[in-house]
Amino acid sequence: MPNIIHAQYRARRYNWLYSSWRVMTMTMMRKSAVAAGGAALLAALAMHAPAQADASAAMPEGPARGIVEKTCTGCHVASQVTAQRKTSDQWAQTVDQMIGYGAQVSDEDYAKIVDYLATNFGSEGQAGSPTS
Repeated sequence: MPNIIHAQYRARRYNWLYSSWRVMTMTMMRKSAVAAGGAALLAALAMHAPAQADASAAMPEGPARGIVEKTCTGCHVASQVTAQRKTSDQWAQTVDQMIGYGAQVSDEDYAKIVDYLATNFGSEGQAGSPTS
């Protein structure tokens, strides 16, 4: 009989230790996953913050500046937009292409965006070359 009792005791102790180990392991895994997720979120925010700061510094004042910053810098750094020189028709084609990629632009904002970009970042031959 003592061997049976001892075996039952060992089995219960083993089960308790195994359960404790599993709980501890799962807890550590959860904490690691939360930490990794938090680190990924911080990295994404850190990458997004310079783009917003870059946008404010690079975009000249104008009536549609806020719309252009909100629409374009959601995916691009401001310098990617400001480095280009295009005619009004070329800017319209570019904005159409971005809408095709999923940019959310209303009809009213579309005209403002194209006008702002053509006025401030027009090609050299165009009357609306960059203003200060």
